[in-house]
Amino acid sequence: MASTKTLTTAFAVMAALAAAAQEKPVKLKSAPGLDKVEANCSGCHSLDYIPMNSPFLDGAMWNAEVTKMIRAFGAPISDDDAKAIVDYLAKNYGGIGVVVDQLQKSIEETTTPTSRQPVEETTTPTSRQPVEETTTPTSR
Repeated sequence: MASTKTLTTAFAVMAALAAAAQEKPVKLKSAPGLDKVEANCSGCHSLDYIPMNSPFLDGAMWNAEVTKMIRAFGAPISDDDAKAIVDYLAKNYGGIGVVVDQLQKSIEETTTPTSRQPVEETTTPTSRQPVEETTTPTSR
């Protein structure tokens, strides 16, 4: 008769396999450097981490993350591949910076040169006069 430990282990393995079978692979943005990301990063962790962390990381922070993977965790990534990975991540998953760049580009494409002229400031005299200070003796 099978032991409880063996049955528990078997159920755990089956549950893990079922969960893995239902997981959909992440689809990263197609751009130069994607091949380096898939080849170097997916060997150690899920590529889901990239879009999941992208709102919080800019180019400098992606560089720090790739450097950490190499120096702290021993990821065997060449210097050329590391540069390609950082460039890919910064340009395609650079957090709010990517959104701001896209928005700025959109604004520039839709803005006409005449609408970008500075608005002249106009001033009007105010009716306010400085308040004079008055002192009153205080009683003690």
